[in-house]
Amino acid sequence: MSVQNLKLSDIDSTVIAPIRAVDTDSTGYKKLKSAIAKDGQLHPITVRRLTEDEKQQTDNNAEYGIIDGQHRFQIAQSNGQDTISAEVYECEDYDQTSAYRDIAMAYRLNEATIKMSSLDKGKVIYDLLEQSKGEGSGKTASRKEVSEIGEEVFGLKKSMSYAALRKYKEAQGMETIEKPRDSAFAIEKFQETLSELPQTQEDLDDSQKRTQQLKAVKDAQKQLKQLKKFLSAT
Repeated sequence: MSVQNLKLSDIDSTVIAPIRAVDTDSTGYKKLKSAIAKDGQLHPITVRRLTEDEKQQTDNNAEYGIIDGQHRFQIAQSNGQDTISAEVYECEDYDQTSAYRDIAMAYRLNEATIKMSSLDKGKVIYDLLEQSKGEGSGKTASRKEVSEIGEEVFGLKKSMSYAALRKYKEAQGMETIEKPRDSAFAIEKFQETLSELPQTQEDLDDSQKRTQQLKAVKDAQKQLKQLKKFLSAT
């Protein structure tokens, strides 16, 4: 990728579907706007050149679409800027550009800033799996495996990727297929469960997460019993 100063008029913010909507009333948006006003734009947005078909979907035949940085772009527009610092993702197969690649890259770039439960990650894995199936034809396209998606997007191990997908499917009432386990206790699943417990006082005070946290406590209790049984037998 190369960093350039691009004209805002050359960038379209809608043709590549954003992974989250810009909420100008949110605390995060206001903090970011204040930080940019004080220190300037420290991090460039990430864009890619649009295909000819995508350009036709824009109002001004824009050259680029946003993969990451919708909030920074919106702030630049509200500040009346003409240009913005952008990292341009170069790709030779523009005509074969996949929505899967855009979404996967956007989540990778936002992993540190968007708090996601295993259920949330399971939904992303499910959506990308379906997206991959839809693009399973053509010279450069290939269908993705669950473990491959989990690793590419979230850095998850195979068992944790399947666990997240299973959790999402169960929440949606979808049929799930249990994969055989070598033992009742799985360290990856236990670590995933621990990550869903409150990590900070802010998490503990978040009433909207209370149901999810209680379920995580129950799951952890069950897994601790399995661990105790496993350790006692060794």
